[in-house]
Amino acid sequence: MAEITLILIPCSGDKRGGGITEYKVSNCIINNLSLETGKRLMELRKEVGVAFQEEHGPDLGFEVTQTGIRYLEAYRRYSGNIYSKISEKSWNKLSRNSELKILIVSALYGLVNYNELIRLYDRTMKDHIHPGRLLKTWWSNKHLSAIVLEYILQNRTKVVHDFLSTDYSHATWNFSSRLTEVGIQCVRHTYPGLGTGSDYHRGRDVNALIQSFQT
Repeated sequence: MAEITLILIPCSGDKRGGGITEYKVSNCIINNLSLETGKRLMELRKEVGVAFQEEHGPDLGFEVTQTGIRYLEAYRRYSGNIYSKISEKSWNKLSRNSELKILIVSALYGLVNYNELIRLYDRTMKDHIHPGRLLKTWWSNKHLSAIVLEYILQNRTKVVHDFLSTDYSHATWNFSSRLTEVGIQCVRHTYPGLGTGSDYHRGRDVNALIQSFQT
């Protein structure tokens, strides 16, 4: 099995509507985690879903078959500055290149594959899941970083390109600290002084990184 380069990006506040009513688990991140960790992630998704009164669906770990939820691949659902700068050609290239992966850190889902089916939702890391407790802190305290780390270690990762913004870095706090111990390079991409414009540059740089890989 080839070693992979992993790109980590945050989700987007801007999202497209639409999608399909049938949920398929084939691209869900749990297929790339141990059984125990996958189950743990779905339990955390369920907890967030209950706290924010999201409709129960299999994407959040609920055992239901009939819902009114429409699903769309994450990279198509998100439409903010990062995602608008990544071309369709680049997304298609990902599906053909087994050595390059993108994971998305999400306020609702925790961690998702770029092509995982997700619902239309309106959560951010700055939302309060409990009085005085921001979602970014909640995810951090629930050890989302350990889930990210397991994915990295179990999927023969050789280098991680971390494009996470401040709130999403908080949610996955300290996942990179162990990488150097096991010989995995972590490249942190930062955009100081750019404020809200930083996502434009993140998207542009992610697109260029994808295009630099051979198919």
